[in-house]
Amino acid sequence: MNKEEIARLLHDEYEKAAKEEGWRTQEYCRVEFDDLPDANKRVMLRIAGIIITKLQPTQVKDLTQEEEQK
Repeated sequence: MNKEEIARLLHDEYEKAAKEEGWRTQEYCRVEFDDLPDANKRVMLRIAGIIITKLQPTQVKDLTQEEEQK
């Protein structure tokens, strides 16, 4: 999984888990990942990057190369 896929997964699963626990999340967070405010997307992408770095160090090299190609 790449950073964006992880960020999307985290966003979707957070919303599901919050709903199951009876939480009311903020209105602007109850949207698809693509429709999130840019600041929210950046945070989710940053967290995804941290997860990759901490859990799968061998993928960091691949992500760095992928980002450099953009």
